[in-house]
Amino acid sequence: MFANVGGIDRILRLFVGIVIFLSAFLLVDSVTWRVILAIAGTVIFFTGLTRRCLAYVPLGLDTNKSRGKAR
Repeated sequence: MFANVGGIDRILRLFVGIVIFLSAFLLVDSVTWRVILAIAGTVIFFTGLTRRCLAYVPLGLDTNKSRGKAR
């Protein structure tokens, strides 16, 4: 599977993933919401790290503009 997450999208995913993950432990008292936010933050961060988003595939989205270039 090709990378389908581009530059700005990737940076935003990394930043937002970290913010959501940290807010789960610093701002939330409910264990249920803490787990949900921690998982969501991890998934968002991981998609930015790997540059692959499975949700983009069925929607036909691709923010990666460097097709054919060395990554």
